[in-house]
Amino acid sequence: MITMAFFTACDDILEENPVVQLSTEQFYQTETDALAGLTGAYAQLKDGVGYYRQQFLSNLHAASDQGNSSWKHGNFRKGTIVSTDQNLRNPWNEMYRGIRDANNIIAQVPAINMDETLKARVLGEAKFLRGLHYFNLVRCFGEVPLRTSPVQPGEGGLTVSPITEVYQVIIDDLMAASQDCWGFGETKNGFTNDIGRATNAAAHALLSKVYLRIASAKRTAQSGIEGNAKFLEFTETTAFYYQKAKDHAEQLSIKVIMPWLVIWIVGSIFLALQMVIALKCYSIFKAHH
Repeated sequence: MITMAFFTACDDILEENPVVQLSTEQFYQTETDALAGLTGAYAQLKDGVGYYRQQFLSNLHAASDQGNSSWKHGNFRKGTIVSTDQNLRNPWNEMYRGIRDANNIIAQVPAINMDETLKARVLGEAKFLRGLHYFNLVRCFGEVPLRTSPVQPGEGGLTVSPITEVYQVIIDDLMAASQDCWGFGETKNGFTNDIGRATNAAAHALLSKVYLRIASAKRTAQSGIEGNAKFLEFTETTAFYYQKAKDHAEQLSIKVIMPWLVIWIVGSIFLALQMVIALKCYSIFKAHH
């Protein structure tokens, strides 16, 4: 009994309660935390060498003549690439780290007491990032594990999900981003959408690309391209997806091109008026001299 009591006491003494390391749940408390978490999620795009900083972009062009400059991408050009290829591990891991950070924001930020308009923007940008990561994953690897909430203690890995389910999450996320992200340089309630952040126009642009990918892949699958056979699982016609791509491209032009077109037109009118006034003044000057 004495021995058992001794070891029980030792266990209590040796039990560690971390006081300097915050859990995800403890971190997201304030508006500043929400913005800091979002900044960290953006950083995942170029945090390591596997994503937009280097390897992912190299992999995209590896099967083209641009891939001839690297001996590491021989299997890409030959069509003999396997899952253990050295060029796949880093992009896979870094994309999922980006999804992890986006999931944490989407799960934790709604409970924060902060400006609701800014909160919606933060969530919209997080969903944009998650949609972008999954779009890159599904294009590179096809069916992938679909995780849309933070990993819980003791939770195991996931099996892969059909590409139709992955694309549905992508579309849902980007639709939310198109509504909640702000325009370039837009200011609301004293907060400004700084350069480098996802915008509603960017969400429409990416949605257009997503729908174009589905439409083109399904069309080629219908013509017998075996590599795109899984796109036959999409139930709508290719015309439907092409129209969706067109619709979002038009939304992009409204949000980006039209404002600049208006500025150009107003500027042209102002310049024309100045020329008319100058000519009128010149005519008056000539008439009196």
